[in-house]
Amino acid sequence: MSKIVAHYTIHEQTMALMPAYHSNYQTIALEQERTLFIRQTPMQLIQAACLEYGATYEGRKQAVIHKTGFQRKIPLPIDAGKNIYVFPTHATNDPDCSWIFATHVRNINPTTHLAEKAPSSKITFSNGAEILVDVPSSFLQKQMERTLICLSTFSLEVESDYLGVGK
Repeated sequence: MSKIVAHYTIHEQTMALMPAYHSNYQTIALEQERTLFIRQTPMQLIQAACLEYGATYEGRKQAVIHKTGFQRKIPLPIDAGKNIYVFPTHATNDPDCSWIFATHVRNINPTTHLAEKAPSSKITFSNGAEILVDVPSSFLQKQMERTLICLSTFSLEVESDYLGVGK
C-alpha cells in the first residue's frame, strides 16, 4: 500500500526518487518494500539527506568535483559509510530529473519510448522492481560508472578514517 507523507528521510532502503506531477505530492520514493508519495521535491529530499548525513548538498557536490573532476550531472555520496550513493538522470534543475541509488541497480537496459520513439531505459533494481527513464541507457551506464568511481573514492576515505590510516 502506498501513502502520502509530508517528510521523508533517505536511507539504505531508498532505491529511487522520481518527480511526480500531482497536486498532493511532488516525489515518488521507491524503496525495497514499498512506494511512498512525498510532498517534498526530489531535490529538497537530496538536500535534506546531505544535511542529515553531515554536509550540505553544495559541499558534497564540490567534494566530488574536487576528487573526480566531474562537472555536470554529478553523483553524490549521501552517506559513504552506509553506501548511500545517488546519481541524477537529468540536469539537477530539470523537472524530469530522477535520482537513482546505485547500490540497488541490478541492470539498465535500452528500450524505446513508444509514443515518441525516443531512446529510453529500463532500470531493474535488486528487488526486481523496474522503472522507465527517458534517457538513453548509454547515459545511465555512464552515470553508474561515475557513481562507482565516486563510491570507490569516498569509501576508501571512510575506511581509512575508520582504521586510522594516515593519522
